Amino acid sequence: MTVLILLMLMIPTTSHTIEIPGQITSVNGEHLQIACHTESVPLPGDAVEILQAVPGIEEDALVGKARVVAVRSGLIEARVEQATGEVRPGRKVRVLSKEPQKPAKPADRPNDARNDDSLLNCPVWLGVAVRNVDAQAVAEADLTDGRGALVQHVMLESPAEKAGILPRDILVAVNGTEIADARQFAGAVNQHVVGEDVFLEVVREGKRIELSATLETTPDQKTLTSVFRRRAEQGDPVAQVEMGTRFQQGRGVQKDVTVAVQWYRKAAELGDAQGQLELARALSMGQGVEKDLEEALQWLQKAADQGYPPAQTELASAYERAIGLERDFAKAAEWYRKAAEQGFALAQNNLGAMYLQGRGVEKDEREAFSWVEKAAENGSCLAQKKLAQLYIQDAAVESNLSQAVRWLHRAAEQGDPDAQARLGLMYEVGKGVDCDFIQALYWYRKAAAKGALSAQRALGVMYRDGKGVLKDMKEALRWFRKAAEGGNAVAQADVGMMYLTGSGTAKNEEEAFAWYLESAKQGNALAQTKLGSMYQSGQGVPKDEAKAVEWFRKAGEQGDRFAQVNLGWMYEQGKGVTQDYSRARQWYQKAAEQGFLTAQVNLGLLHEYGRGGPRSYGEAMKWYHQAGKAGDPRGQYAMGLIAAEGRGVQKSDETAAGWFELAAEQGHPGAQTYLGIMCLEGRGVDRDRVKGLMWLLKASDQGFAEAQRKLHEYGIDGANQ
Repeated sequence: MTVLILLMLMIPTTSHTIEIPGQITSVNGEHLQIACHTESVPLPGDAVEILQAVPGIEEDALVGKARVVAVRSGLIEARVEQATGEVRPGRKVRVLSKEPQKPAKPADRPNDARNDDSLLNCPVWLGVAVRNVDAQAVAEADLTDGRGALVQHVMLESPAEKAGILPRDILVAVNGTEIADARQFAGAVNQHVVGEDVFLEVVREGKRIELSATLETTPDQKTLTSVFRRRAEQGDPVAQVEMGTRFQQGRGVQKDVTVAVQWYRKAAELGDAQGQLELARALSMGQGVEKDLEEALQWLQKAADQGYPPAQTELASAYERAIGLERDFAKAAEWYRKAAEQGFALAQNNLGAMYLQGRGVEKDEREAFSWVEKAAENGSCLAQKKLAQLYIQDAAVESNLSQAVRWLHRAAEQGDPDAQARLGLMYEVGKGVDCDFIQALYWYRKAAAKGALSAQRALGVMYRDGKGVLKDMKEALRWFRKAAEGGNAVAQADVGMMYLTGSGTAKNEEEAFAWYLESAKQGNALAQTKLGSMYQSGQGVPKDEAKAVEWFRKAGEQGDRFAQVNLGWMYEQGKGVTQDYSRARQWYQKAAEQGFLTAQVNLGLLHEYGRGGPRSYGEAMKWYHQAGKAGDPRGQYAMGLIAAEGRGVQKSDETAAGWFELAAEQGHPGAQTYLGIMCLEGRGVDRDRVKGLMWLLKASDQGFAEAQRKLHEYGIDGANQ
């Protein structure tokens, strides 16, 4: 089944990699035969990029990836690793070889007809794309099993066409040898050389017939164009579509989008579904023809009505997004289903999304999962990432996270930078896999090289924190800056922090402010809070408390608790705003409910003294207790005072001493003073002069006046102790 899912723009290769241009001569399941008209010969393991032109884009798009497995008699054999588009004879490829070899000279080769110079650069060409036999083909041919290779596409004027092979034929034998599947068919054909005859047995409409094909070399682009032009002018719609593609790409002809559209229209008017779709695309974008969305939709509908999955999917998308049509989720789901049931991965993924959201169909997470999984199995990176996300969201058991990692691996290995970045994160935090910083770095680097901003930022974190690498602040800043310059708001804040603290660079508060501002403009709450602090203190910018309030408010409204407590303090003190205890309470409350200890104590004080609302010792004690129990010395000190003075509770020296001791041990001078006095007087604790004086001296050393006064009463000069 021909599947077109996504078109991925090419990423330029590194300068040390040699690009060897070529063309697919035959497709047998996941095995390709490639002709390369160059002296360079790739090696097994070299990467192969399968290309296709995209309307409106100058360069070719990547629609598949393969790997070289062998080179025989000038013919490159490769195995498909990814197919996000139609892989068929005639497609251009780019072999990326790091160590290409030169072909051996005649004297260096055995005297064998298969290695004759005339055959070295003459790869075998049958001109047919095949796949394993599916259930539908078995039923159509009235077979008992799925043995053989199903013909998907026959190239014009190829040996296959000349032999009479047709699409949907099932190839069952080569030279008398029965064929089990597409892989075996590829191997059988590859045993032969140019000029040899191969005898093929095919099943067509339930009957077994014999055909003979003479293997040829792949024609060059100009020759192929002449062949297609002749057939196109004779009214062959398949050739007309090919001519449209060639004019659109400038392959074998001078690029001319207007002429391309003319050929697409000829094919469309003859009823060719692909021609109708290509014409619809051109009309919708106004490429090579005046934009006409209404006519575009008419042609799109014609193609969809013929059962062409890509057209059905685009029509569904038009209904879903209200592109030239009234939004209709039910019709969108209906058309997605038609294409999905034919195995079209993009439609399967989109239908899954419809079920997940309950749009056009009844919400059904199980059905959604099923369709997304089908799309993922068909190689859709989009679906593989979505499936991983579904497993993460349903991570009640560890196996689900493991499945998430598995699918992220599938997408990452296809080169998807977003999947690579997410996979790196899974390895970094040990989610679904053992924590492995080396693996995390590997995937982050791959994604970062393709421009993934999140991965570039993640590499900065790895170097900053020394995860899997030696800590290197300069390298951290380099990656942070790279992501920041690409617009990543979090990285912009990271760069701001590096300049503010002088990490990896000279300290520069003005530069820090500039980066925080860029991040804050994008809505980053951390950066907004930092801007508020810098305006509040005049750090890197003239002091402006009103602007500080403005930025604290922006971050506070996003839920940033640091901003909320700062904004509460500004209202309490009347800094940058009119003093307003009621608003101070509101902002402290927001931060306190998020567990911010400073806010809890400040809120308690407002309740205790009745500022911004009625006095409430109960509310005050509630917030002091929360902060004190969490280890905040101010909260512990406040709890001690309430117990010592009996404010809203029964007075208890023992309880007070307990709270004061907790705060005193953390260096709180007020608590140290009270605890020292209680030890000296034996209130709530055993009388202990030495211990009492020790606590008073600790408080005195911090300059606490009450402790110094008390020591003076005992005839001790705290400053001289």
